[in-house]
Amino acid sequence: MRSSRLSPIHCCSTSLPISSPLDSEFYTGETEDGKDKAEIVKAGNSFASRNVSGTGPFVVTDRRQGVRVDFERFEDYWDTETEGNVSEIVLTPIAENASRVAALLSGGVDFIDAVPPNDLDRVREADGVNLIEIDGTRIIGFQMNEERVEAFQDPRVRQAVDLAINQEGIADRLMRGFANPAGQFSPEGYSGHNPDLTPRYDVERAKELMAEAGYEDGFTVEMIAPNNRYVNDAQIAQAVANMLAQINIDVELRTMPLAQYWPEYDTRESDMAMIGWHADTEDSANFFQYLSLLHR
Repeated sequence: MRSSRLSPIHCCSTSLPISSPLDSEFYTGETEDGKDKAEIVKAGNSFASRNVSGTGPFVVTDRRQGVRVDFERFEDYWDTETEGNVSEIVLTPIAENASRVAALLSGGVDFIDAVPPNDLDRVREADGVNLIEIDGTRIIGFQMNEERVEAFQDPRVRQAVDLAINQEGIADRLMRGFANPAGQFSPEGYSGHNPDLTPRYDVERAKELMAEAGYEDGFTVEMIAPNNRYVNDAQIAQAVANMLAQINIDVELRTMPLAQYWPEYDTRESDMAMIGWHADTEDSANFFQYLSLLHR
């Protein structure tokens, strides 16, 4: 079975890590060339990314950073009651949307994740292809750096930014209906979700708040966003920048590939930054634990 993912996976620690003593021992010490086995490398090649320790149904037989990963079925897998019908998996990253869809429709891969919104109808109507649609719970947001921008320290300005962003428009036009406007961190169906908290959009009220805070004439900020991490990430960032112009916030937007984005994001040297989060557990607490990671 051959597959393609939309982009590399970015993982970071939460306040409830899960590990085993065997993993700890395996990833402790130095490699043959003297490097720390516990080194964490974002969008890079580390000991942990080359040497797998786990109990899953497949084992890695070959891995080429950024090119492909080969898996074979683990014959001694503990779950003997689930037979399965896959003996081999080849995971190939294809960053470009058009290339990924073309690979699927030509039979070059067996499935892709995820299908670009603009290609949903074409994939749905293609012979021999099944389009599976499920609700996602990843939250996409924009962080405001209060340490760099004094205006963001005023809650009225932050509220104005929220009110100026037309989430319904983004969901309908850019995402073709395959996104849900979020009025809170907690997705529907999660413990802690409040159905009374709905998306807010009121440009006139946003202008009033900017004036009350003393920023009627606005200000300029720099925003960074990835262009190959989330579905339509660069387009959404540009749309948000255009919307903020309505309340006189001039956004200087820079988009970049994921490998460049994470190191720059970590420096905290941007005024605004796009970021997404998907809970490790189906509990709202995980989203708020994520907020604590931003203040270090």
